[in-house]
Amino acid sequence: RYGDAGGFVGQCYMDHPTAGAGFLWPTQPLPPQLYWTHTTDTDGTQVRLLWALREEVLAREGLPNMQFYLIPMSAEQDPRVMAAAEGWYALRSIAKMAVGRDPGPVTFSAAYCAAINNADVMAADMLGLIGEGAVAQRVLLKFETEQRPERSNAVTLTDARDALGQRRAGLHWAPSAADRDAVLETTRLMGRAVGAAEFGRIELEDHFDEPYWGTVTSWHQIGTTRMSARPEDGVVDPDCRLHGSRNLYLAGGSVMPTGGRANPTLTIGALAIRLADHLKERLAA
Repeated sequence: RYGDAGGFVGQCYMDHPTAGAGFLWPTQPLPPQLYWTHTTDTDGTQVRLLWALREEVLAREGLPNMQFYLIPMSAEQDPRVMAAAEGWYALRSIAKMAVGRDPGPVTFSAAYCAAINNADVMAADMLGLIGEGAVAQRVLLKFETEQRPERSNAVTLTDARDALGQRRAGLHWAPSAADRDAVLETTRLMGRAVGAAEFGRIELEDHFDEPYWGTVTSWHQIGTTRMSARPEDGVVDPDCRLHGSRNLYLAGGSVMPTGGRANPTLTIGALAIRLADHLKERLAA
């Protein structure tokens, strides 16, 4: 079959696992400008503070890309922050229901009511009007990490049939022990840097013995038609053409051989523009 000389079609599915890695206990309570929430720069640009290790450290330690959001926790948490979080969770649950995905232990009516009841604080949260006052006594480090490509993480066809009689797709996705160990080591290195700077200390979360250590998906679908120089190592060539074909091209997150850390939307757009330029050059030749 075209593009499947190495059996990679549907394999190496990746996402960006995310969960809490630990807590930062600062030497002094942190002011609002160090919080993870959006702030407005002088030119009106919305910015967000993230922590990450330098590229040379990642290369030296053999670690994947990873970043930490800083989520403040004050002694007396603003109840509006919690209400806004409840509303956003409800909206995400409704979105999952709309696309046929499992929203977890929540019903549509409960999610709808939670979203409506908290609409005002959600709007205030979006405008950056809440969660700005109190200093943080501790800060949750929420990681989002690059996932190493594993052939066992794959999209396959099941025996179940849809309304048109076509076989339904099935997904196997699970963060690996290597992914978990990378989160632990990155957090430890971050803790050493925090301690050396006398900025505070980092307490690791204690849920890493749980299945998949509490991680959830970031809804970033990456992989399954990975790009490679050789047909045996992937599905499409460096020009996004299906290996072995003359004129079948793919451009999207599925061709990315590794996931990186950043949200993939801009990369997907860049791949589409790059492919369009390649096709124009080929037609003009």
